[in-house]
Amino acid sequence: MTAGALTLAFVLAAVWAVLCRVNAMQKGVTHWPIFVQHAALGLGLFASLLLPADWGRAALAAGVFVFLAMGAHRWRHGAPADTRKPDRSEAG
Repeated sequence: MTAGALTLAFVLAAVWAVLCRVNAMQKGVTHWPIFVQHAALGLGLFASLLLPADWGRAALAAGVFVFLAMGAHRWRHGAPADTRKPDRSEAG
């Protein structure tokens, strides 16, 4: 399999995963910034398929950057509580 075909497969898989996440978000339940964060990532991924190589890589990098930057405040002081495994004493 060529590098181009492998890249295409991975980017399409990532676009599908982001679309599934966005589809699962519920109006009135999911915070708006979370939707925008995933939409930016999906747009960057999708644009990377349509644009010439250099611009495609830039679109992909921009999408990932926006996604991570929008969530950076949650990670500023360590892993957020909802991302940690429970302590052994808390586990049932």
